[in-house]
Amino acid sequence: MQGLSLIGGSMKRLTSIVAVLLAAVLLAGSAGCACTNAGLIAKVNGKGIKQDDFDKEIARYKEQYPTMFGNADAEFRFRRSLLNQMIDAELLSQAADKEGVKVTDEEVAKQIENLKKGFKDQAAFEAALSKSGYDIEQFTEFTRDQMTSQALIKKVAADVTISDEEIKVHYDKNKSRYVRQPYEMIHVAHVLLNDQKTADEVYGKAAGGSDFAGLAKQYSKDAATASKGGDLGWATMPYAAEFQAAADKLGVGAISKPVKTSFGWHVIKMIEKKSDKQKTLEEVKEQIRQILFQQSQAQSYQNYLQKLRAEAEIEIFDEDLKAAVEGPVPTTGTTTRPTTATGAPQRTKPKAPASTATTTK
Repeated sequence: MQGLSLIGGSMKRLTSIVAVLLAAVLLAGSAGCACTNAGLIAKVNGKGIKQDDFDKEIARYKEQYPTMFGNADAEFRFRRSLLNQMIDAELLSQAADKEGVKVTDEEVAKQIENLKKGFKDQAAFEAALSKSGYDIEQFTEFTRDQMTSQALIKKVAADVTISDEEIKVHYDKNKSRYVRQPYEMIHVAHVLLNDQKTADEVYGKAAGGSDFAGLAKQYSKDAATASKGGDLGWATMPYAAEFQAAADKLGVGAISKPVKTSFGWHVIKMIEKKSDKQKTLEEVKEQIRQILFQQSQAQSYQNYLQKLRAEAEIEIFDEDLKAAVEGPVPTTGTTTRPTTATGAPQRTKPKAPASTATTTK
């Protein structure tokens, strides 16, 4: 409830996070190697990407996301995108090694332990991985690759700064994006009860002038707010629809009749109410700074990756996919591109051995 929480959309289940992350694991687990061309689909600066690894990823995606392969054209676009991702991942892997960017075993273990907290136990965590076809070792390597990629991008974009003037320009051009939602307009307190009879009793006392905070401390079943007199503060997430509707009708200082939600019965008091839906520049300044920083960081990454591509020797041994290295990974198409928080593909190390080739540099 903010506490119990009336906030609709409680905490996202971390199983869904793992499901998203495991889409990226599809590319993890291969390691680049210098070898002959036999069995390779591509080479990046002499290190091979195995045809077998590429084919396995296609097969896995087909099994998990069959609708992505509606026709031959859709499958070709997916294959092209996947190969581009694997090439980019190898370029990032090589760049990280060159730049001395490393992530320790302890850092990786800590990251995984944090993720595990969303599961009942180790068995439940491993079951979630297994359901997607992966074991803990593969997931550990994926996590290491993701963290290394993020560290590399952070280093590449170390000089990115956002000025107050840039923030103001963005705000002035995008004011409609910075308006208050209904739940952000109200500051309320509530008393949560298990049954209507008690709720009616508490409402009667509150309406009769009894101290609302005292009633909350005495009666409320919301352990998170009872000691604070039922104060929910300024909301940052939506309330349950019934709660929001009742609160919207209240003036400052007014108290609602009992309202039923899935949490129980509520008696609500309006503490403060904002009248201006438009958020001020000062209110959203740091939010905008972070948005612009992430955009600049992502652009720095794209520029860096383009530079790596321009300087790399990339050989494609699949005649139909030679054009895959002629530009960036398509932003539209049939594939979901695994990303880090800044938009970078996960760092992977495709393993080894391909035949006649076309070389680009």
